[in-house]
Amino acid sequence: MEKRDNKERELKENVEQLARNTERYKEELVEGTAHFVVQMNDVYKGIVEDSVAKNKELLAKMRERRLQSPPPAYLGMDQPR
Repeated sequence: MEKRDNKERELKENVEQLARNTERYKEELVEGTAHFVVQMNDVYKGIVEDSVAKNKELLAKMRERRLQSPPPAYLGMDQPR
């Protein structure tokens, strides 16, 4: 009887330890996931900021070219020079 009680107590302690470990792993998983999401957000924010800067630069170049005189007319092969 005492042997069985000891085994049951050990089993109960093992189950409780497993529950604590599982809870700790869940907390670590949530913390790791949150950290990952923050890092990915920073990466995407950088990508968006770079894209916006490049778009502004391209728009400025397009505006600058529009203000310049138009290119010379194309003289095809059939037209006299």
